Amino acid sequence: MHVDSLRPLAAAQALEEVVLTGTVVDDGDLAPLSELLALRRVVAFGDVSDAVAAFRRARPDVEVTWHGGGTPPGERLGAVFLRPPRHGMPRW
Repeated sequence: MHVDSLRPLAAAQALEEVVLTGTVVDDGDLAPLSELLALRRVVAFGDVSDAVAAFRRARPDVEVTWHGGGTPPGERLGAVFLRPPRHGMPRW
């Protein structure tokens, strides 16, 4: 999914977690999330390394998980991603 900007989220002051799974922010700017004082966790995927670094500097109190490889691994099933078992595991 593509969104133009995260600026509309600035009004969601009670927001505690943002997961940008499979979402591409066209302007690549995570700065609007800095204004969310209740925010405690951000998960982002894709080519946003500079934006993640800037956000971490602005909000060191927020747990940020960044996966630079694009989309999350596995197959999406609703709100979760199924991943095959690790090598050596006989079954899930």
